[in-house]
Amino acid sequence: MDLTEAMELFKEIRRRFQDHQSDFSEFRTRIILIDPVLRLLGWDVENPDLVDLEYQPAESNRKSADYVLKNNKKNVVIVEAKNIDKKIDDVKYREQADGYARYAEVKFFILTNGVRWLLYERDLMTSLESLKPIVSFDVVHDEPYQCALAAISMWRPNLASDSGPSKATESVFALSKSEPDQSNSKSSKQQKQQLANNSSEDSDNWCSFQSGMYPRKTQPTRLKIGDSVDKRVVYWRDVIHEIVVWLINTGKLEENHCPILIAQKTFIGHEKVNPDGTPFKIPKKLPNGLILQRNISTGPQWGKLRQLLANLEVDTSMIQVSYKPIRKASR
Repeated sequence: MDLTEAMELFKEIRRRFQDHQSDFSEFRTRIILIDPVLRLLGWDVENPDLVDLEYQPAESNRKSADYVLKNNKKNVVIVEAKNIDKKIDDVKYREQADGYARYAEVKFFILTNGVRWLLYERDLMTSLESLKPIVSFDVVHDEPYQCALAAISMWRPNLASDSGPSKATESVFALSKSEPDQSNSKSSKQQKQQLANNSSEDSDNWCSFQSGMYPRKTQPTRLKIGDSVDKRVVYWRDVIHEIVVWLINTGKLEENHCPILIAQKTFIGHEKVNPDGTPFKIPKKLPNGLILQRNISTGPQWGKLRQLLANLEVDTSMIQVSYKPIRKASR
């Protein structure tokens, strides 16, 4: 497994999610986000000797598992795919995947929504409610090098090995056949550090709502609101959502301030509908029951929030956002 190739793929997966997050059905999630990662890990989804699609357990009344990954035609791990809006750490999905794994006679299962990847080892001594993933990574919130290193455990030579994935993440870096294996803990750490250095980007630029508009062609990295909020963020819409939540939690934004409109759409309202009766495409429930509509362009949201902060007499200098330039993924 080439770690540089893996990093580039995870950058590309992040870009696809950023650009098309409102357009993903479960089918599109599998084709656009999940299948490329499985191929990278050595599980060619087009090869029936390696991947059994829509695996049907022996029980005729059970639904089919999305993938069974195989090695030497022997079942190794179940992969259960969900839409990107599903919380895959919900115990009901563990129960579903565990059932498939039991009938496939494998001890591992993976849950993924294309963004988060969770690898579990079945443990008869631990309840599914208490079962924790042995490996996890998040393509959106984790750095590409972190995803690449974590994904090594799901690489076919590791996951299908007798030692299993739990010992794999520290050891296996792809070497050419002509190159002697001289890897040790020191060189492994050096490679990891190099990956981290290559992946990191400057994020020393800061802006606030005192400025007229958010800096375009950038990605936010952290939101600070006085001493009360210090959160990692990935999208400008996340910044807007977190500030609205803060306004509610501090009692500044109340239900009687709503609905708040942007042109002909509801920005924050009591129900998930616009004035013309059309439903929100991406509703986000807020702590006091109000609904934020995320499917509005970031620029108008930023402008409306600036106006709202002024109306609520909020000192915008206390709201600071760090950001970095968006770099296009290599193809």
